[in-house]
Amino acid sequence: MYVDVSASNQPFRTEVVALCRKRLTFLNSRDAIADAQFADQAALWQNLIYQPQQQNELRKRCDRILEPDPSIGKALGTSLMTAIQNWATQVHHLQLQNKQAAIVAIFVIQAAEVAEGQSAIDWQQIKQWIQKSVSNHDAVLIVGSEAALQGQWTAVFQGIPEVRIIPYRDSDNGLKWAFDLARKP
Repeated sequence: MYVDVSASNQPFRTEVVALCRKRLTFLNSRDAIADAQFADQAALWQNLIYQPQQQNELRKRCDRILEPDPSIGKALGTSLMTAIQNWATQVHHLQLQNKQAAIVAIFVIQAAEVAEGQSAIDWQQIKQWIQKSVSNHDAVLIVGSEAALQGQWTAVFQGIPEVRIIPYRDSDNGLKWAFDLARKP
């Protein structure tokens, strides 16, 4: 789960924590978890293999998911390009370790104000990174985007069944869709 920890997403703490906790209910033993935070840059937050006995500790981590890593938030804005590129690299490493593993990618982002000193969002590049990283048994769930950003995501990924863009209020259904797709035989 890649979470926008910039100022624009902070008012949605309750929704983001609930999404993080709900995701735990869908995990199976031995699922890989690669979580990151992003704002002006991205930082890997946790990278582990899920075990059910970790549930309580992971729930506590969910409570802190919007507390930015000290390396993040030194400049205003959100570096969506850096976050997606970082995610694509993580997926590539996971696929090298286990070619059979299905990917459920969850991006939690409210707005994409380009970070200072960064170039504009290249939507075609984002589409390419995501399409290259997922197959027909993988799922990409983009949660929380404000109307303009949600419209941009929708336009870019229209007709791509492995990608869904949803508001926070549809998180439960979105998670169910993503994990059902990824676990489909």
